[in-house]
Amino acid sequence: MLCTADWVARLDQPISRTSSFGQFSSGGETGVISCRGTLRGHTVTGPGTYGVSGAFGPGPAGGADCTDGAGAGDFSATIPTDAGPQHVDGILSFYWAGPSGVVFDGRFPAAFRLSPGAGDCVSEPARELHFQVGGILFVDGGS
Repeated sequence: MLCTADWVARLDQPISRTSSFGQFSSGGETGVISCRGTLRGHTVTGPGTYGVSGAFGPGPAGGADCTDGAGAGDFSATIPTDAGPQHVDGILSFYWAGPSGVVFDGRFPAAFRLSPGAGDCVSEPARELHFQVGGILFVDGGS
């Protein structure tokens, strides 16, 4: 099923031009996921909620910084269908270089655009990262 998602991840350690490691969280399903098609045999009826949590840091040059980094964690989504809300969760692994990156796990492989929030990553470390994602969500029982 084709989906887009949009959320902000808060960082317990800000990132800047120097390498850092830390934890990230959206604070629950505070983001939005929009999908087209059917989920477990039921028609998707509108946008749902999306959330993530995990750790960031290891990139090719060490820890994460504003231009390069990676992370891994968990995601959850609640998507409305004609049979009621359907819950989906899974793991995620991602890597970014500059303002874009890829999610390369088995459940929601995607490409994303990344921008700093609560700090611009140049004059002030970023304490949040804004993700805009588009990809394919694979769900057991049909997608």
